[in-house]
Amino acid sequence: KQWYQRRVAITAGESGADVLKEQIESLEEKLSSLRQQNAELEEQLRRKNDELEQIQKNYSESTAELSEMKLSHEKLTESLAETKSQIDEMDTEKTQFSEEITHLKSENLRLLEKSKISQEEILVAEEKLKKEKSTDCDSALIPLL
Repeated sequence: KQWYQRRVAITAGESGADVLKEQIESLEEKLSSLRQQNAELEEQLRRKNDELEQIQKNYSESTAELSEMKLSHEKLTESLAETKSQIDEMDTEKTQFSEEITHLKSENLRLLEKSKISQEEILVAEEKLKKEKSTDCDSALIPLL
């Protein structure tokens, strides 16, 4: 199309220098426009680069925080396992103590029953002794009378 316009311009009586001058001006306008576009693109790229650097920084900080959280989680998991183990051990001890207490209560009740029987036997023996003493006293007094 440009070639055709140049041909038309030359045949219409314009000189080759005028045509070249117009083409140079047109090319300079295009170059100026391209430079402007290039400057705008460079500015956009700079802003995008700044955004990417900020994203990279945030990513690095988030990754560091995540690592710290993972480490903290591992420590808490270990602590929880240790606490659970201690609770299980305490439950075992509690069960053993409960069994021992139950056994001691049974033994205590058995001994208490034995004690009651022994006290009853003592009372019976004391009564018997009193009767024997009074009978002995009576029989000792009879010959004196």
